[in-house]
Amino acid sequence: MPGDDPEDIIAKVADLLEEGAADGAVLVEVRFGAAGLALMRPDFMALFREAERRVQGRYPRLRAEAIGYLGLVSDPARLPATERQLDACLRLARDGLGGVDFRVDPYDTEADPALWATAYRWAGRAGDAGLGITVHAGEFSTANLAAALRVPGVTRIGHAVYAAADARLLESLARSGATVECSLSCNVILGAAPSYEAHPIRQFVEAGIPATLNTDLPVHACTTIGREYAIAAALGFTPAELLAFTRNAIQASFTTPARRAALLAELRAWGGPAG
Repeated sequence: MPGDDPEDIIAKVADLLEEGAADGAVLVEVRFGAAGLALMRPDFMALFREAERRVQGRYPRLRAEAIGYLGLVSDPARLPATERQLDACLRLARDGLGGVDFRVDPYDTEADPALWATAYRWAGRAGDAGLGITVHAGEFSTANLAAALRVPGVTRIGHAVYAAADARLLESLARSGATVECSLSCNVILGAAPSYEAHPIRQFVEAGIPATLNTDLPVHACTTIGREYAIAAALGFTPAELLAFTRNAIQASFTTPARRAALLAELRAWGGPAG
């Protein structure tokens, strides 16, 4: 996402938010990573909130939060730039940035323990700044899942598909209390799961692991959040179970306590006495 034109940033964020809101979403989290300069701007959160405000003119129930995305690679020459992105996230935390998503590479084979040690230090700094912590892991293999679960302050794991392939990892994931961000379409399209029916989301639910439905890369996967819920319904999840995915998402969201409480109240009102 370009970082030099404020109006361009606002317009692009507004497009993303409106797409989700038009599909029924009331809380949208948007990740901003190393590919763009927007996150490095000191006025980034002001621009993000302006985009949110514009979309709320048409969809007044919408709330939106921004998440930083940090990719740690084993090349020492690239780590300083990533740490500068972390520093930007720490500064933006004061203005309302919601959290940080960590990814440690190599992604589908075991990463260097020293690189994970750096991720642990950085996650500690992010947590101290009040940022939520999520980690990409376990999408294409079991590698790095155990390491990801040891990240300080982690409350969410992105994908974790292969946790279902190892009973001990599945148990560790359940014990951790972390919420799994399930992206059904992306996982199938990218080959992490051989089919929608073979996706482990049902195993997560049966193991007592909080799971959510997500789009991950909606443009690349040609999906929307409404489509993800429709796929889950086609897999046999009941309306009550679909509401539980939404409840899990709200409870694990990187938003303010006031926004979370308001969203949960809306969900209770919409779902009736049984929630």
